[in-house]
Amino acid sequence: MTIISIGREPGNDIIINDSFVGRKHLELIKDKSGNIILRDLNSTNGTFINGAKVTGEVYLRQNDRVRIGNTEIPWFSYFPAERTEIYSPPTMVAQPQQQINVQPNVQQQPHVTPPPIAPPPKKMKFNLQAIIATVSSILGLGMMIMMLVKGCS
Repeated sequence: MTIISIGREPGNDIIINDSFVGRKHLELIKDKSGNIILRDLNSTNGTFINGAKVTGEVYLRQNDRVRIGNTEIPWFSYFPAERTEIYSPPTMVAQPQQQINVQPNVQQQPHVTPPPIAPPPKKMKFNLQAIIATVSSILGLGMMIMMLVKGCS
């Protein structure tokens, strides 16, 4: 098994001079079967394979593009080609993240049109003379009733 450490500080096998690369950013591991495994070491700015952010360990495929910080690393060139077999189990392939919109499981109610709102009442025009005449008639009638009541008693 071969392990190649990559990061910003001395002591790594490959030193990347990029302020967005962690001091100990990631490791590339070639296992006994010749597979190459990328292990992100909990980097702050992340590791990206083909544009998708990855965490933990991911098997690499020959055409995968690996970016850390602002630097794309030529990871495949770090291993002798004649002894490297690239394998990627289907469950471990890094894919770009997709946003999935989940709709709540709610039955849609049929559209019900609300009843029409009644228009506001029309403004009434008052005829002042008619009102005065009506009030006078009522008062006059009331006075007559009072006089009748007084006369009968």
